[in-house]
Amino acid sequence: MAKLSPIGRASFPELFQPTQVSGQGAFKYRLTLLIDPKDPALAQLRADIEESAKKKWPSGRPKNWSSPLLDGDDMDNPRPECAGMIVLRLTANDDRPPQVVDSGMRPITKESGKMYSGCYARASYNCFSWTNTGKNGTSVGMNNVQVVRDGDPLDSRTNASDDFDALPESEMAVTPGDDDSQF
Repeated sequence: MAKLSPIGRASFPELFQPTQVSGQGAFKYRLTLLIDPKDPALAQLRADIEESAKKKWPSGRPKNWSSPLLDGDDMDNPRPECAGMIVLRLTANDDRPPQVVDSGMRPITKESGKMYSGCYARASYNCFSWTNTGKNGTSVGMNNVQVVRDGDPLDSRTNASDDFDALPESEMAVTPGDDDSQF
């Protein structure tokens, strides 16, 4: 059976096209999950991270060890949606895109719009520990993603109905029923 992350709110999902961080480094698929710190499934994820670190460093993690779990209140650039949450960052190499499915196991595509910042999702994963250019850490590799339910979008985009009031007909550039195909 696959190892499954706790269900969390998706933030910055980059699951359909690999990207670089700030235009540098390897192209990867990425997902950040914002997880309730009281979620009991976190215990298994923490145990898997610790097991991976112990395999790499049997005598103990290095002092400069980097964890894939962050406290949302202690981040360098905190965002309001991270407050009080555990932040899990998952990645997958650009040569193996994750499969993305809904709660009924139906494939989700970029065009469907069903995977977005704010929906709730979980991922199958594997942990691996590494040493690279003097840095040490354990990462959570993303295999596949399941969207489990909708949530409020985590973007600043508003709805037109919240931004505007209907204009009186006398102020309309196009009156109802006109052929508006010119637009």
